[in-house]
Amino acid sequence: MKKLNIKYSLFGALTCILLASCSKMNDPIAEYVKNGEIIYSTRLDSLKAFPGNQKVKLTWLLPSNHSAVKSIAYWNGKAESREITLTKGSSDKYEFVLDNLPEASYLFEIFTYDKNGHASVKSEVSTVTYGERYRQGLLNRVYTKVSKVSGNFVINFALADIAQVGMEIEYTNISGVKIVTPTAGSVNEVIITGIDFSKPIRYRTIYRPGNIAIDTFASDWTTDIDISKL
Repeated sequence: MKKLNIKYSLFGALTCILLASCSKMNDPIAEYVKNGEIIYSTRLDSLKAFPGNQKVKLTWLLPSNHSAVKSIAYWNGKAESREITLTKGSSDKYEFVLDNLPEASYLFEIFTYDKNGHASVKSEVSTVTYGERYRQGLLNRVYTKVSKVSGNFVINFALADIAQVGMEIEYTNISGVKIVTPTAGSVNEVIITGIDFSKPIRYRTIYRPGNIAIDTFASDWTTDIDISKL
């Protein structure tokens, strides 16, 4: 009989321990649901960030039946924020440009809110912004040769860096008018007709800092290049 009592006593003790453990495991959930079911606003989907000139374009998806009426983007450890009104359109894709952002790295935390003020689960995305500090570090593409061929001006360039997406060449035409002609970064030889060879030329290089950047940046103009002796 004593053995049986010991057996049941051990069983009872183990049961109490298990119940206490389960109770502790459920404590965090109980804390959140003690006042009823938690209601969340619709969370952003496919959040992306595109860097620009002291700005960032944010894009995301929301289902057509979403409950959100606005969103708020936080950064700098939530010290700064911007409210984003959600305008419902025919597409599930939304986008918004955060401007006037100093040149820096950013981690954005974005929440949506429904009409009753319920917040969504957090969405995060990191990116950078560019500005004058980046622009001042840009170097002009190297030209390898200038020549006069059949009365036309020809300038040849070294292969472009991947970020060098274009150039602008400034010259004076035979009517005395200064012209700025754009050129793609993939072009290695530029031919200009109707140029006044007595006047110098100059050029600058256009950069895009990455494939997803929304802005381009121009380097400083080169010093004048004398072509009068060609």
